[in-house]
Amino acid sequence: MERGPRVQVAGIPVRIEPTFLLVIVLLGLPQPLLHLLSWVVIATASVLLHELGHAVAFRACGVRPSILLHGFGGLTSGSGELTARQRIVVSFAGPLSAVVLLGVPAVVVWWSGAVPDGDAAMILRQVIWINVGWSLVNLLPVLPLDGGQIFLDVCDLATGGRGRRTAEIVSVVVAGALALWALVAGFAWS
Repeated sequence: MERGPRVQVAGIPVRIEPTFLLVIVLLGLPQPLLHLLSWVVIATASVLLHELGHAVAFRACGVRPSILLHGFGGLTSGSGELTARQRIVVSFAGPLSAVVLLGVPAVVVWWSGAVPDGDAAMILRQVIWINVGWSLVNLLPVLPLDGGQIFLDVCDLATGGRGRRTAEIVSVVVAGALALWALVAGFAWS
């Protein structure tokens, strides 16, 4: 059964499942209430912007998109077939939109020194982390992330449609290396 509010953004159907908001809140803990609220608003808007980037690229390819925000992120799907090159553009459009429209301006403001320490600086760091940090992680060649999808399509182009196995192996190796690094660096949850 489908749950959650449905809205239209620029004529694109968007559904937000309660699990999306629950995970966003949990990822924002523990923080003071103002920072938690800003985290939820910024993360929701940023993930939606990311998915709208995919949706605009789908539309440019002649495919009708729809967006679902759920669990650990979002999913933009479309009704229609895309070539591997079109899928690469669609996959790249999400992270690119978040970085260019929110991440880069936030980094410029941060570097300008115009924001003093305090709540405004914390909110600006949230914008940067979510739109630059998450986008860079999302571009890693790990399936099912956008970078993993891009790598799969590049492998398919290079091998005449037989790139899935290579993409899966690289995905496991990169994810394993990241997990090991996180453990050694002390990022493991206790």
